[in-house]
Amino acid sequence: MKFGMILLFFVFLPACTHGKPRKQPHKVVSQALQHDKAWTHVEFISSKGVFTVQAEVVADPASRERGLMFRRKLGPDKGMLFVFPKEGVHMFWMKNTLIPLDMVFIDNSGRVVGIVHHANPLDETPVGPDKPSMYVVELPAGTAGQHGIVNGARVVFKPRPPKALQ
Repeated sequence: MKFGMILLFFVFLPACTHGKPRKQPHKVVSQALQHDKAWTHVEFISSKGVFTVQAEVVADPASRERGLMFRRKLGPDKGMLFVFPKEGVHMFWMKNTLIPLDMVFIDNSGRVVGIVHHANPLDETPVGPDKPSMYVVELPAGTAGQHGIVNGARVVFKPRPPKALQ
């Protein structure tokens, strides 16, 4: 009789979850990471028309420092939007960045103030314009030229990106 009770205990115990499904930690973590990312659409208005990019927003110091490091690809209509707490002269490098990029520097009024075309992967030389910017959008190399993005072009964020953390 004892053996039968013990056997029933081990047979039915795994099925008793008190109505809660078992957690799958790997899937939960991966979904949580996707939801933590902020996204916005960046519209570049140029003589060639409107070009819209879906951009991942990085607005805190750690995220801005990491940027697109170690990523192996970036889709043709994708980018990363760096948001700074205030306008200033911002220089970028390509340390640990594996893909060539265009960098578009934008002031607080929504105007392009500088562009770095075809920044070389893994290059640690700081690059950027000597004009103040509040936002920088990184795009796949060649995108700015292909879509007519030039200094003075208008930029619209939809929705407006979050304020930067120090």
